[in-house]
Amino acid sequence: KLCQQFWAAFNEYASTRQDFLKIFKLRKPLAQNWCDFAIGRSGLWMSASVSDFHKRIRLAVYVSRKHEEYTPLLESVQALSKAMNAEVTVGQGNDKTLSISHKFDIQEIDKWPEAFAWYCDTLPRYREAVTAIIDEP
Repeated sequence: KLCQQFWAAFNEYASTRQDFLKIFKLRKPLAQNWCDFAIGRSGLWMSASVSDFHKRIRLAVYVSRKHEEYTPLLESVQALSKAMNAEVTVGQGNDKTLSISHKFDIQEIDKWPEAFAWYCDTLPRYREAVTAIIDEP
Protein backbone atom coordinates (compact mmCIF):
# COMPACT_ATOMS: atom_id res chain seq x y z
CA LYS A 1 0.00 0.00 0.00
CA LEU A 2 2.85 2.39 0.83
CA CYS A 3 4.39 1.77 -2.59
CA GLN A 4 1.12 2.62 -4.31
CA GLN A 5 0.95 5.87 -2.33
CA PHE A 6 4.57 6.55 -3.23
CA TRP A 7 3.95 6.12 -6.98
CA ALA A 8 0.74 8.16 -6.83
CA ALA A 9 2.70 10.98 -5.16
CA PHE A 10 5.46 10.54 -7.77
CA ASN A 11 2.89 11.02 -10.55
CA GLU A 12 1.61 14.15 -8.86
CA TYR A 13 5.16 15.53 -8.63
CA ALA A 14 6.19 14.45 -12.14
CA SER A 15 3.06 15.96 -13.66
CA THR A 16 4.55 19.38 -12.83
CA ARG A 17 7.81 18.58 -14.66
CA GLN A 18 7.30 19.34 -18.34
CA ASP A 19 10.91 18.37 -19.09
CA PHE A 20 10.14 14.89 -17.77
CA LEU A 21 6.75 14.62 -19.46
CA LYS A 22 8.27 15.44 -22.86
CA ILE A 23 10.20 12.16 -22.65
CA PHE A 24 8.20 9.80 -20.43
CA LYS A 25 4.55 8.93 -19.92
CA LEU A 26 3.25 8.55 -16.41
CA ARG A 27 2.00 5.09 -15.45
CA LYS A 28 -0.94 4.13 -13.28
CA PRO A 29 0.37 3.83 -9.71
CA LEU A 30 0.26 0.20 -8.61
CA ALA A 31 0.96 -1.50 -5.30
CA GLN A 32 4.44 -2.65 -6.30
CA ASN A 33 7.94 -1.37 -5.66
CA TRP A 34 8.72 -0.56 -9.31
CA CYS A 35 7.45 1.48 -12.23
CA ASP A 36 8.56 0.89 -15.83
CA PHE A 37 9.19 3.52 -18.50
CA ALA A 38 9.39 2.86 -22.23
CA ILE A 39 12.30 4.43 -24.08
CA GLY A 40 11.22 3.77 -27.64
CA ARG A 41 13.38 0.70 -28.26
CA SER A 42 12.16 -2.85 -28.54
CA GLY A 43 13.80 -5.04 -25.91
CA LEU A 44 15.04 -2.10 -23.87
CA TRP A 45 13.22 -0.28 -21.09
CA MET A 46 13.85 1.60 -17.86
CA SER A 47 12.51 0.93 -14.41
CA ALA A 48 12.40 3.05 -11.29
CA SER A 49 12.18 1.16 -8.03
CA VAL A 50 12.17 1.75 -4.30
CA SER A 51 13.46 -0.73 -1.73
CA ASP A 52 12.46 -0.50 1.90
CA PHE A 53 14.80 -3.41 2.69
CA HIS A 54 17.88 -1.91 0.98
CA LYS A 55 16.92 1.69 1.86
CA ARG A 56 17.45 2.95 -1.66
CA ILE A 57 15.85 4.09 -4.85
CA ARG A 58 17.15 2.69 -8.09
CA LEU A 59 17.00 3.29 -11.81
CA ALA A 60 17.69 0.36 -14.07
CA VAL A 61 17.94 -0.15 -17.79
CA TYR A 62 16.65 -3.59 -18.70
CA VAL A 63 18.19 -5.26 -21.73
CA SER A 64 16.23 -8.19 -23.10
CA ARG A 65 18.32 -11.31 -23.61
CA LYS A 66 16.65 -11.64 -27.01
CA HIS A 67 18.23 -8.44 -28.34
CA GLU A 68 21.89 -9.03 -29.11
CA GLU A 69 22.16 -5.61 -30.78
CA TYR A 70 22.40 -4.13 -27.27
CA THR A 71 25.56 -6.07 -26.36
CA PRO A 72 27.71 -2.91 -26.77
CA LEU A 73 25.59 -1.30 -24.07
CA LEU A 74 26.37 -4.14 -21.67
CA GLU A 75 30.07 -3.64 -22.41
CA SER A 76 29.90 0.12 -21.74
CA VAL A 77 29.48 0.15 -17.98
CA GLN A 78 32.46 2.50 -17.47
CA ALA A 79 31.17 4.95 -20.08
CA LEU A 80 27.72 4.94 -18.48
CA SER A 81 29.22 5.42 -15.01
CA LYS A 82 31.20 8.39 -16.28
CA ALA A 83 28.20 9.92 -18.07
CA MET A 84 26.01 9.53 -14.99
CA ASN A 85 28.72 10.39 -12.46
CA ALA A 86 27.54 7.33 -10.52
CA GLU A 87 28.46 3.68 -10.20
CA VAL A 88 26.56 1.55 -12.69
CA THR A 89 26.15 -2.06 -11.62
CA VAL A 90 25.31 -4.96 -13.92
CA GLY A 91 22.67 -7.38 -12.73
CA GLN A 92 22.44 -10.94 -13.94
CA GLY A 93 19.20 -12.69 -14.75
CA ASN A 94 17.03 -13.51 -17.70
CA ASP A 95 17.25 -9.88 -18.76
CA LYS A 96 20.40 -7.91 -17.92
CA THR A 97 20.17 -4.71 -15.91
CA LEU A 98 22.39 -1.65 -15.71
CA SER A 99 21.51 0.11 -12.47
CA ILE A 100 22.30 3.21 -10.49
CA SER A 101 20.98 3.81 -7.02
CA HIS A 102 20.62 6.48 -4.39
CA LYS A 103 20.15 6.11 -0.62
CA PHE A 104 16.56 6.63 0.42
CA ASP A 105 14.11 5.45 3.08
CA ILE A 106 10.52 5.19 1.84
CA GLN A 107 9.34 5.41 5.46
CA GLU A 108 10.49 9.05 5.56
CA ILE A 109 7.47 10.42 3.73
CA ASP A 110 8.60 14.03 4.10
CA LYS A 111 11.64 13.16 1.91
CA TRP A 112 9.64 11.68 -0.95
CA PRO A 113 9.94 14.88 -3.03
CA GLU A 114 13.75 14.46 -2.96
CA ALA A 115 13.37 10.97 -4.45
CA PHE A 116 10.92 12.24 -7.05
CA ALA A 117 13.31 15.01 -8.05
CA TRP A 118 16.13 12.47 -8.38
CA TYR A 119 13.98 10.27 -10.63
CA CYS A 120 12.82 13.19 -12.79
CA ASP A 121 16.34 14.61 -13.13
CA THR A 122 18.14 11.30 -13.59
CA LEU A 123 15.81 9.24 -15.80
CA PRO A 124 16.13 11.57 -18.83
CA ARG A 125 19.93 11.82 -18.43
CA TYR A 126 20.23 8.05 -18.11
CA ARG A 127 18.05 7.50 -21.16
CA GLU A 128 20.20 9.95 -23.13
CA ALA A 129 23.44 8.25 -22.06
CA VAL A 130 22.06 4.80 -22.97
CA THR A 131 20.74 5.81 -26.37
CA ALA A 132 23.99 7.64 -27.19
CA ILE A 133 25.92 4.41 -26.69
CA ILE A 134 23.43 2.37 -28.72
CA ASP A 135 23.39 4.87 -31.56
CA GLU A 136 27.19 5.10 -31.87
CA PRO A 137 28.33 4.04 -35.34
